[in-house]
Amino acid sequence: MHLLLVNPNSTKSMTEAAAKQVEHHLNQVYPGSHRNIKISLFTGPPDAPPEIDGEETSLESTRKCLPLLCERRPAAATADNLQYFDTFDGVLVACFSDHPLVCELLAKTERSTPVTGIFHASVTVCLSRPGSQFSIITSNDEWVDLLDAGAERLLGASRPYATSSCPFKGTVASSVPVLDLHNPQNLHAIAKRIYQENVQRLRTSTIILGCAGFSGMETPLKDEIRKIALQEDPSNQLHVTLVDSVICGIETLALMCRLQLSVGE
Repeated sequence: MHLLLVNPNSTKSMTEAAAKQVEHHLNQVYPGSHRNIKISLFTGPPDAPPEIDGEETSLESTRKCLPLLCERRPAAATADNLQYFDTFDGVLVACFSDHPLVCELLAKTERSTPVTGIFHASVTVCLSRPGSQFSIITSNDEWVDLLDAGAERLLGASRPYATSSCPFKGTVASSVPVLDLHNPQNLHAIAKRIYQENVQRLRTSTIILGCAGFSGMETPLKDEIRKIALQEDPSNQLHVTLVDSVICGIETLALMCRLQLSVGE
């Protein structure tokens, strides 16, 4: 199975960080010769936005990436002269949003190539946990309304979330720019924000790390949140589940590919 991980912004270091986390996960789950998933990487071109911080940059990144992803491969490379993204078994758009690139690729595929985004995949995973309420921690403040609106479209949720029967309880902004999320100096501030807002105010113990820039931060964030909880109350037995959206995306996409192959046989 050959999957394409698409980072629609132009920051290669974000692509590499997500890829590193995916490779680590796959090597643990499928050790040695049992691994049957290969990952290729795509980073947005230099004139794509360096980070996606709202609706405008989402649309701009789609405009810059779509022509490259739909380029025809030379006949010598692929006998069927397929579009580039259609040469893979599945495509993951690694931007945590209801990113328009997902729908654009699904509309253009000529061989029913599965395409999903890390936003859609991680929300689906959280819904599979019966009785578990969940929320999102994102980067910039601009994302709060956009992600809430995306979740409402996907789940049929409505505000106020606190009184809603829907397990989704809202989005919190870390107020840390995307490219600064991995800076160790910001770890405590992000963890404190999650503890105060996602855990205490929204009363959720399952929190989606709602940005590809969070990939690989699950363990250090969880440890820091635990320290903050113990400082507040030494008897606090807090348990939180931090959901890595990129890992959810890869596993969900792999399942989609397997099911499609099974149906086609």
